[in-house]
Amino acid sequence: MAINKKAKKYFLLSILPVYFICFTILLRNTEGPYYNGDADPSYVYLINSANLAQMNSLGLGHVDHPGTPLHILGAFVIKAIFLINNDKDSIAEDVIYHPDHI
Repeated sequence: MAINKKAKKYFLLSILPVYFICFTILLRNTEGPYYNGDADPSYVYLINSANLAQMNSLGLGHVDHPGTPLHILGAFVIKAIFLINNDKDSIAEDVIYHPDHI
């Protein structure tokens, strides 16, 4: 029983995302914690996202640049992780104690 060309293309196309996800995870683990590198202001974005996730008047920091969508996305991720796995009493403490959780 021969596999037709269309099925073979779909099979190869479905393997590609799995390969890229595994490769990305491998690279991320090889790099180590975010504080080892200084290519991107990761912790500044993390703290601004945490401030936004708390929804209080602490101030958001940098909201006037192209990183604002990243702050909003980070706030959603921080809030979701806090609701699922909150080790501390507040979002700020949880983010400070586990900055590389994701």
